[in-house]
Amino acid sequence: MNRIEQFKNDLGNGVWQHAKDLFKPVTIVTIASFILSLLFVFVVLGSFLSSELMDILREPANVFDFEALQDRNQEIAESLIGNGGIGKMISLFTLMMIVFLLVSSWIINFMLIISQQIIEGTGADIGKAFNGAFNKNVLKIIAIYFLVFAIYIGSVLLLVLLATATSPVLMFIGLLFVAAFLLRFSAAYGAIVHGEMTVSESISFSLKNITWGRGFKLLLVFIVVGILSVLIFLLIAGLVSFIGTAGVVVNYVFQIVFNVLFYSLFIAGMSAAFYRYVDVEYESSVDTSDHLLDIEG
Repeated sequence: MNRIEQFKNDLGNGVWQHAKDLFKPVTIVTIASFILSLLFVFVVLGSFLSSELMDILREPANVFDFEALQDRNQEIAESLIGNGGIGKMISLFTLMMIVFLLVSSWIINFMLIISQQIIEGTGADIGKAFNGAFNKNVLKIIAIYFLVFAIYIGSVLLLVLLATATSPVLMFIGLLFVAAFLLRFSAAYGAIVHGEMTVSESISFSLKNITWGRGFKLLLVFIVVGILSVLIFLLIAGLVSFIGTAGVVVNYVFQIVFNVLFYSLFIAGMSAAFYRYVDVEYESSVDTSDHLLDIEG
């Protein structure tokens, strides 16, 4: 049974097997992203924060000092305003958002290309995927981001007004429906990269196949994963507080391992969300490139 057949006939096992195939390339991307993130923090924020606050940020164990968290955040905010002014702080925030949007969209495109390589049976070619990821699909993914963000902001504002006029319970229920609805866009990313669809076609494909029921099932999965992640984080936090300096190493290792597992499953899930519902005529050994746009209905 090839990977597409697994996605269609045995979804859970298919996602897990595909995630395992993604472990190696995701590990490379995760470590590279981790290093670049640290460089960004210390180079960009270093020009705004005081030397004392930078010393605090350089000590990872301080992340778990929950008692000092509020005071530290306030000090960072004051340092940003004091050293750069409101204008520079807004500029920094805007720069960070633009960089995050571009980089995250490119990474999704890049990882889905690697996922496609594995599905086609050619194996992950990181160099080829890297070069191929600089294409128009990045802009399409950004468009999906903007749409999802706009729906989220508009819905939250309406729910706040509703809660003010009625009850906070209705706001909570409403947020669950909003979250489930936004998850219905989850097949759009695979449709763009794997199926080479336009933005409108990918949205239509995703909303047609990720129904409300499936959206709520995905939401339940994310809630369970979120709860487990918090419990593990608290366990690691306690471990760090007991073993001191060695806990910093444990913290870094945990972050990398957790991110590799999460993003491998995340990308595998995106690919599965497309291939499970697209009408692909496959053989035992399949080259999917010739029939990705053969969509049912």
